[in-house]
Amino acid sequence: VSTQSTCEEKEKLKIIADGLAHEHSRMFREADFQGLGQTFYGSECKLMPPGRAVAFGARGVTEYMKSVYQKGGEGLNITTREVDLISDNVMQIIGDVTLSDKDREFLFGGKFFSLLVKRGDNWVIVYNLWNSNNPKQNSCSIM
Repeated sequence: VSTQSTCEEKEKLKIIADGLAHEHSRMFREADFQGLGQTFYGSECKLMPPGRAVAFGARGVTEYMKSVYQKGGEGLNITTREVDLISDNVMQIIGDVTLSDKDREFLFGGKFFSLLVKRGDNWVIVYNLWNSNNPKQNSCSIM
């Protein structure tokens, strides 16, 4: 089991991770929460947003994302910073997340850590941990 990816592997993983982040953000903006759950989150997934209870499973994550959207957080932007292959079928991603309203006004900014498992040809999130760039945002009603 490799614990560190080569530069070439990291470049390929970064392309994959950037594509996943783009697609995830697009589905959120289009309010395709069922698609988000089915495409990105495993049944065992745990989403740990700042200041909120853990969302369990694809259904729990879907409901959480839907609640954020319904409270006015319509623009989710995910940027990958670091990507590493932990084993043949486990990848970790570290990056930034921002949330804006329909007028593109900033609502939330933070960092995330995701652990993904490869199932067939797809990468599925099993752990997704967010934190806030501003500790006062942990009580943000939208997140």
